[in-house]
Amino acid sequence: MAKLDEVRFLKSDVVERLGELGLTSTYDLLAMGSSYEGRRSIAQCCETDPDQVTTWLHTCDLLRIKGLGEEYADLMWAAGTASLAELSRRDPAQLRARMALVNAEHSLVGILPSQDLVNDWIVQAGELPPKLVE
Repeated sequence: MAKLDEVRFLKSDVVERLGELGLTSTYDLLAMGSSYEGRRSIAQCCETDPDQVTTWLHTCDLLRIKGLGEEYADLMWAAGTASLAELSRRDPAQLRARMALVNAEHSLVGILPSQDLVNDWIVQAGELPPKLVE
């Protein structure tokens, strides 16, 4: 798992506040934020709402997939797949086509993932145990 100060979707002041809770990695953030009460505590500490924390957590959850970095996670979000559960249910060809369309419009990644890589992400998403309790 990545250190929180290495993930670009968290601002430095948020990382600092999360550090006050003893959270230093995406694993730590997922562990504490796995329950609603944990998300509320994180939201209070970071002076944000629990929905924003849930967004951070879903991104951390996606980053558990081998071969899926932040840029691809951003592209996946823009293509309408915002969680591990959603990814596990996606059709691989349709997802890759949607990612290509979104990337042509917004230039989020330099190189699109191959169809084999997208297939692998979907398989991994189905095999990983859930970390978030909705």
